[in-house]
Amino acid sequence: MEDKTGAGNDRPLTIKELSDRSPYSISTLRRLVRDRKIPYFQPAGKGGKLSFPPDAIERMCILPDGPPGQSTSGEINPPKRLSGPSPEWMRPNNKKCEDNDATEKQ
Repeated sequence: MEDKTGAGNDRPLTIKELSDRSPYSISTLRRLVRDRKIPYFQPAGKGGKLSFPPDAIERMCILPDGPPGQSTSGEINPPKRLSGPSPEWMRPNNKKCEDNDATEKQ
């Protein structure tokens, strides 16, 4: 009797099979291949069919726990502040904002 789960089977997986066994869509897997974040090989050379080792998801270089910017505990990390002066509208004691507030009150 053939094992449908693939447990103990070391044959390479197609992109469709890997998509069916993982939480990732085919387009996401192609993006991971393009960014070289998932192990893969192309036996027929460039432009050929993609093949993946059965443990490709476990060997990935990214964490599959959630979207970027979110820690594993569920807390959202604020974006890193860029260098340079802050925009005028974000500065405290902004005269333009005070002028707008004054004209709205009249």
